[in-house]
Amino acid sequence: MLVLPKVLAMLIVLPLLTVFADVLGVLGGMLMAQSQLDVAYPEFIGRLVKAVNPTACFR
Repeated sequence: MLVLPKVLAMLIVLPLLTVFADVLGVLGGMLMAQSQLDVAYPEFIGRLVKAVNPTACFR
């Protein structure tokens, strides 16, 4: 009765928190690449897609 709601809440929130942190990390990297390395945003996204290969997760 005391533990189950907390466990269920953790199961729901933890994946959302992970995605949120990943998105903020990529956005922070994009801002730093723009300010420090003069890498344009579209170029950053293009390189990110090549480096991460998001389709590899769904094979």
